[in-house]
Amino acid sequence: MKRKEILTVTVILLVYVITQQWSSLCFRRTHKVAQILNEYLFDGYSKAVSPCFIRAVKYDKKRKCALKEHRNKIRDVVRHSVNLPVQVMPTTYASFDRQKDIQDLWNSERVYEERNFANVKRCIRDGRKKKEKKSILREEKNGFRKCGALTGRKKPAQTEPMIKKKKVITNLRWTEVIGNISNKGRRTQDGYRRDNYVDPFGKSIPQNLEKKKRLIHFYKKVYRKIRIIHDGPPYANNDIHIGHILNKIIKDIYLKYLLMRNYCVMLIHGFDTHGLPIEYQVMKMLNIKNVQEISLPDFPKGSNKQNFQIFILNKGKIPEGRSEEHFLTRWLTNKEKRHNMEMYPNRLSDRRSTFLRNLLHREDVPLVSLSQTEKKIMYFKSLCKSYASHFINEQFMSLVSYGIWGLWDYTYVTFYNIYEAIQRAIFRSLLKHKHIYVSNRPIYHSYATQTVLSDSEIIYKRRTCNSFYFFFDMKGVSDSLALKLLGASARNEPIREMLQVGDHPLSDHELEVICTNLGSSPRGVSSDEKVLRELLDRTKEMIKRKLKILVFTTQMYTIFNNKCLLMHAEYIYEIVKVKFEKEDSLFFLICEKSLDMFMDYVKKYYLKGSKILEMKKIMKLKGKELDKCTYLNFVNQVENNFVFVSKNEIDESFGSGIVHVAPAHGFSDYNVYYQNNERRKVHLGQEHYHEDKGRGDTQMENFTKEEKIKKNFHIGEVNSVDENVIDQNDDLKEEYAKVVRQNCWKNANLIREDAMSGKGEMSPLLRNLLHGDVESTPKININREDIHLIFYYAFHKNVLFHFPYEHLYTYDWRSHTSVQIKSLLQIYVDIEKIKQNKAFYESIRRVNFVNDHVKDALIKNIENRNEWCISRQKYWGVNIPLRDLIIGGDSKVSFRQQILDVWFDSSVSYLYVMYMCKHILFNQYFRRMISSRRRKKSAHTFLGKSTSSDDPPFFNVYDVYNQLEGENRGREESGDGTQKEDLLNDIMRKRKIFDPEIMYQRLMKRLKSEKSYLKFGSVNDIVHSYRNRKKKGSFFVKDMGIHLCCEGVDQIRGWFQSFFFVYFFLNSIRKKDGVRVEAGINTHRKVGVNSESNVWPKEDDALPIRNVIVHNYVVDEKNVKLSKSLNNVISPRKLFPLRGNRSSTTNAVSSEGTCTEENVTRRKIPLEGNVIKKKKISKRTPPPEGKHFNADIVRLWVCCYNFVNKNVSVSHKILEEINKHIYLKIYNTLKFLLNNLYDFDFSDVKLVEGEKELQMMDEYILSKGDNTIRLCLKAYGKFQLQILLKHIMNFINRDLAIYLDYSKDRLYIHERNSISRRKCQKIFYNILMDMLKILAPLVPHLCEDVYGTLLSLKEKVGKVPLEERKRGKHKSLFFCQMPTVRRRKEVHLETLFFVKYFVHKQMNAFLSNSLEGVVYLYSDNEDVIRLVKHFLKTPDPLSSFNNHDDLRFLFNVSNVILCENLMDLRKMDPAFRTYKIPLVRAGEDGPQEYDEVDQLLRANQTEENPFQDILRAGNTSKQATISVGIGKSTGAKCTRCWMYGTVRAFEGELFCPRCLSVVKKYFN
Repeated sequence: MKRKEILTVTVILLVYVITQQWSSLCFRRTHKVAQILNEYLFDGYSKAVSPCFIRAVKYDKKRKCALKEHRNKIRDVVRHSVNLPVQVMPTTYASFDRQKDIQDLWNSERVYEERNFANVKRCIRDGRKKKEKKSILREEKNGFRKCGALTGRKKPAQTEPMIKKKKVITNLRWTEVIGNISNKGRRTQDGYRRDNYVDPFGKSIPQNLEKKKRLIHFYKKVYRKIRIIHDGPPYANNDIHIGHILNKIIKDIYLKYLLMRNYCVMLIHGFDTHGLPIEYQVMKMLNIKNVQEISLPDFPKGSNKQNFQIFILNKGKIPEGRSEEHFLTRWLTNKEKRHNMEMYPNRLSDRRSTFLRNLLHREDVPLVSLSQTEKKIMYFKSLCKSYASHFINEQFMSLVSYGIWGLWDYTYVTFYNIYEAIQRAIFRSLLKHKHIYVSNRPIYHSYATQTVLSDSEIIYKRRTCNSFYFFFDMKGVSDSLALKLLGASARNEPIREMLQVGDHPLSDHELEVICTNLGSSPRGVSSDEKVLRELLDRTKEMIKRKLKILVFTTQMYTIFNNKCLLMHAEYIYEIVKVKFEKEDSLFFLICEKSLDMFMDYVKKYYLKGSKILEMKKIMKLKGKELDKCTYLNFVNQVENNFVFVSKNEIDESFGSGIVHVAPAHGFSDYNVYYQNNERRKVHLGQEHYHEDKGRGDTQMENFTKEEKIKKNFHIGEVNSVDENVIDQNDDLKEEYAKVVRQNCWKNANLIREDAMSGKGEMSPLLRNLLHGDVESTPKININREDIHLIFYYAFHKNVLFHFPYEHLYTYDWRSHTSVQIKSLLQIYVDIEKIKQNKAFYESIRRVNFVNDHVKDALIKNIENRNEWCISRQKYWGVNIPLRDLIIGGDSKVSFRQQILDVWFDSSVSYLYVMYMCKHILFNQYFRRMISSRRRKKSAHTFLGKSTSSDDPPFFNVYDVYNQLEGENRGREESGDGTQKEDLLNDIMRKRKIFDPEIMYQRLMKRLKSEKSYLKFGSVNDIVHSYRNRKKKGSFFVKDMGIHLCCEGVDQIRGWFQSFFFVYFFLNSIRKKDGVRVEAGINTHRKVGVNSESNVWPKEDDALPIRNVIVHNYVVDEKNVKLSKSLNNVISPRKLFPLRGNRSSTTNAVSSEGTCTEENVTRRKIPLEGNVIKKKKISKRTPPPEGKHFNADIVRLWVCCYNFVNKNVSVSHKILEEINKHIYLKIYNTLKFLLNNLYDFDFSDVKLVEGEKELQMMDEYILSKGDNTIRLCLKAYGKFQLQILLKHIMNFINRDLAIYLDYSKDRLYIHERNSISRRKCQKIFYNILMDMLKILAPLVPHLCEDVYGTLLSLKEKVGKVPLEERKRGKHKSLFFCQMPTVRRRKEVHLETLFFVKYFVHKQMNAFLSNSLEGVVYLYSDNEDVIRLVKHFLKTPDPLSSFNNHDDLRFLFNVSNVILCENLMDLRKMDPAFRTYKIPLVRAGEDGPQEYDEVDQLLRANQTEENPFQDILRAGNTSKQATISVGIGKSTGAKCTRCWMYGTVRAFEGELFCPRCLSVVKKYFN
């Protein structure tokens, strides 16, 4: 035991002595700092042992503190020597706040308009450069160097005469001044007279010719670069929904893309305001069903401007002595007046409210006194206009908040006077060429909205109706049918029973005698033959009495309008004997295949007193054997015929196979009934046009004066008899209701008996009928739930039974009430003339539809369409300009109180857009170019006045967001009961950022400006611009076609058809006028967005559209239609984190995180306290997923789906997935690239072809980037946004991710100014710029912000304030051009990436840190060996820095060893594995096309194996085998680069040789 203790002490002392000696050796080698740290241990006591223990204890604490300080210092040195990225982009990104700032930059600097103007200048400048190369002398003669009529005067000497021409008023007497002003006004007004054509360029003929030549020259150069994106207007009856956002984002993406492709892109947005939806909503708010119920506002006597009442509808306050109704009660306060004057300084002269001024100062108000009805109509239309104006402003703010661009100053609203004048001009042209007719035919009619509806306004819902089986008696029996039954009676006993011919049937001889003597007179036949003749007549009588025609119907009321019965000539019909318990047997005629269904229904629903004992088939007939037979309508005792068809128009397995035809209440019924007669329609002519002299905008209609025509017109024989069974409220007309009441009164005892026995029901109407007077019974509405009982007892004798039957029923898509078919006198457009033209369908086929199946569906819909009714029985819209019509005798019809169809409204929008695009091109862009050149050439200041008449933006983005946030707060605080009142108050009082009244004034001021080169003379300049070609001085030889049209799939039945019809009608008018269409026509070949040519082939029959995108519906994540009742509607505004709408979220991008940058300046906008009352802000409950998003995330959502072939799903969960896997990935990638450019030298950023000193990995990423650009541009051109986003995400997740990981060692560890690092930064810059340009149309806010930060790095500042960028010092990203394909040399390193994948997959089972690993490789493939050796040029990468590719940094391991044979590999790692990998050689691309874009949201798959698509290629590529072994490094870890290998100690830390040299530099 003692021996063990002695040995233990000896070992301890020996270890301590060795430690002391080692410490002394280190003391001699270390720096002075280390000597100071250790001097307490070795000063005077180095040879003694015991004092060291005492010193160690005494100075242990101080020594530890000193060592810690030294360690911190050396770590600071290491940290300073590493080139860590600078956080230029914040980790917590306030995306929504930056979204506001970016949108304010775009708006205040008019980035869209300025880029458009720059593209126009580029087109003309490029053409001028080409011209200079050809001939300098020609340029001096006709070019720009010589000042012509547009660019200035040729001689300064002409300035003085020009000044003298200006008339100066020297006589300042009042009469002289007034006379001068009146003459000037008269001259201006004469310029716009309807009967005069206005020369677009004034009166000076020599100067005009020169101007026109120059403008034609400009136009020809720019024409090929013009791209017009047409916008079908959303309806302004509410805020936009998520489907509108989908549509607008698609258009906005291509607008921004085409701008960056140097095209002149024009997108003019519109708002559809006329029609039934707004009128219906206004009536609903006013709680009225008819305009006559509205109460006009009362004006107090003696009221002045300061005491005018504002039109605020308040239902809550009711004055004494008046009934409860909507009326005007609230006064305009002085505070509100001051606010209105501040917001609208141009209204200071008129302090009345906008709505009041609209009502009292309308230009179309006649000077004569109005009746009370006319006043109510005018007041109601003003309410509708205010309602539409309110939601136009709401939709405008929502679109602006999503970064949607457009030429907002030229936005069209369908209630603009100029727009209504265009519609009337087109209607007049259609009248002139006999394309309008009047007809009394069936059409959908809604009792709730009191108007007719088109097919596109109808929806179908499942509904259970009580259907009927009833029967008609035979009235006229043909001889052939009687003989057929007589012949069958010889072998058929039930037939003998029916005909009652006795027990001795007729022989064949007797039948033959009857047949031969049917047409002979009674005198020439024998007595036996007379008996047989009498027998035939008696047989007919028995058939009339016994045989019943069984009919099925779901609308029993239509029996009053029955005109015939429809049968199929070749179907087999059965005569069925039905034996009753208490009545005689009856024989029913029914189709053979529908008999089983009838029998099943009889057993289940027959409830009459006389039970059915037996049903038996007795005989078969073909339908054509009832030819020349008739039947008797039991309602009106009218004899009708049978009508036979040979096509499959009758379902023989449904109902009875016999169809009851009521032409006034069915489309097919009408067609069948009038199939042998020409349909009754009368075409109208120009003499029927009614010109409203009271309208203030009539001077815009430039039509020739016509002879005065009499007020009323006789239009010929049109059936004016109202054959409808029901009236406009779906009540039975009195004549038919009287019949029903009388029949029910006759069957009163039966009704009571059935009610007592429980067989029937006693409905309220029947009870009232039985206990009251027949004449005083209320009206019978066919929509009543008990209507089937009324008809059952009214026609009890002829009705077998009724039963509930579920089927699809027509409903009004606005009111969701049932719709009936009625025959009404309406105005139609004759589309048959167009449908018969084969060129019409051929032109549709030439349009490039992105989805061809939609094109086929559109053509099929047009072929199946029968008519286009354009009249509506409503008030809010463009009144039909027709005179009163006299139909037939004295029937007078007035259409002036009806309006045009809304589809007619929106279909003419392209004419407005085309003219406005010309106006913008000539009067803005060309004028700015000429004026800028004039300022350079002219030496006189008055000649160098700026003609850039671009007004500042009419709105401020921060005002938009303030209103959005204010409305959000208001909705939160208001309860459900006050929402209706708040909406009314908002409509009347709320200030509008987009005020249609002010915008229209601005628009007309631009159009009628005297400085304009293209003068606006009349509406004919818009509708019939081709006629100007015949006029002297005209220059319009080419029209601009629509490059892209994007609408929803629901417009296949609406806007597309009306647009195509209207265009072809106008095109046919052009042909009649002898003008050939030279432009605006499609090519046969498919063209994409990248097509450079804008030249249309010279064909007369074609549509002005080149590309059409038809997107599908937006549904929820379960593919269920979005509906408020299902609580799955997502409001676009509620997706934003608006004030009061924000929720707690941890997302770094989509949340309201604050930005840490100090140099970001934002404008401080005062709160609009005058507009919205301040209330306490309540906490809003977060949305279901607790997240909010920015506009870019919603734009990415659009790009994630194949919206042309599938419905687009949306939910908070889907948006969150997009934010997490796509938006954040894009942001982090851009941030990484940008943060590593903090010290980059931006003076040399261009990568020239054949760039030296590039690694193979650099060439690889440049090649992949170039290939990605090519694929993205191709996807843009094919309108495949989902494929575009897939290519971008593949590049980010696969190729770029590998390169970024490989480049970290070059960026962080290499010397700051090393060639390798600088080349890597240059590649980072080029990749960043290319990605920003490609992504700019998709995520414009993020890209613009990153681009601004990049500009700040160039200026070596922390952040460029937005105010500096607005002053023009820094441009927007959208002034850049799209990247071009550089055709770089293809480099394929996929083989190494496969090896890396398998290496890490094998290494993860053994090592936790890949840097500790050593990889052993062996392959028998020469290509693989050659590629691996290229990446292993240096034996030890840690020895020194170099600019070579290194496999160790690619694999992220300490070392890679290539074994010469398999035995060497087995020695290193006996557990090695062998893999097969595909070889991708030059010229072979991996799979790039993907069908399922939903994989974008599956980020895990990409992280596990980014090359699974190539691995799935199978045998498509050659394969190689490679063996992989894994070992662990025996070296130590470098403190600076963390690599394992040979290291050296320095200042207590270990460094590899290459890092040691860098650390020493920084340490010294």
